[in-house]
Amino acid sequence: KSKKMKRDNSCLSSIVNEIVSPGDAVFGIPSESDVVLRLGGGLHRLGETVSATRTGALRYSHPGKYWVEGSQRRYLPQIDDPVVGLITNRHGENFEVDIGAAFKAILSATAFEGASRRNRPLLKVGAL
Repeated sequence: KSKKMKRDNSCLSSIVNEIVSPGDAVFGIPSESDVVLRLGGGLHRLGETVSATRTGALRYSHPGKYWVEGSQRRYLPQIDDPVVGLITNRHGENFEVDIGAAFKAILSATAFEGASRRNRPLLKVGAL
């Protein structure tokens, strides 16, 4: 699923084929630009910043499509894997997190360092 955005493509050509990692701020999107961008797999927009959600090389295809191409097509989660995920929903004291696997992960709000039932993290849907 791609997201359409506006941005000047000329300054992005220097970062194409660069290796990016989950959580990296790949590029910014100025609000006054009128060029259409399509974000493919491995990229996510947070405000005016596009961040990587998987490791790989940043790729470009005409007209204005960007994605991250990695060597692994599907993530197979293992216990105790450090992951970067996208908050997709909140259910009471739990967060539903997209970690790029076949199923979404469930993360307790008290699983964060220093968190308790009274002191929960304030994460919104769409946060990395």
